[in-house]
Amino acid sequence: MSKWCGLFLFLMLCAVVQLSAQETIRLVGSWSGNLSQNEGGYLDDYHFEIYLIEKQDQYTGRTYVSAAGVEGVMSVSGVLRGNILYLEEGKLLYSRKPSDLSWCFKRMQLRIFKKAGEWQMEGPWQGQSAYGNCLPGWIALKRVTPRA
Repeated sequence: MSKWCGLFLFLMLCAVVQLSAQETIRLVGSWSGNLSQNEGGYLDDYHFEIYLIEKQDQYTGRTYVSAAGVEGVMSVSGVLRGNILYLEEGKLLYSRKPSDLSWCFKRMQLRIFKKAGEWQMEGPWQGQSAYGNCLPGWIALKRVTPRA
């Protein structure tokens, strides 16, 4: 009888481990959504994307920001701690903008979660531009499902 109980417990443990592994999110890939800036910024809302790759528990990649007459690409790097992804933009890689706009290099603290079956990340951002501190804002992104 104890042999069967042991086998049953082992199988239940395997099922729990498998379910946990299925829920693990891979941050690698594309995330797309919205970046908002508190009142007084150049614009209130921008389209925002992050593309991430992982190497030895570190994340690197690119951020893409766009709005009418504005496009920018920046390098990004960071680390995942628990369910919070801490990212910081580095170099400006591409720029198309009006002359009175200064790029804001952002620090982001994005919480990873699953809602209605979709992986999402959202959280605050702060940054620096050539003019000083940027007005902070909020980022809300959804995982882009890879296509074959």
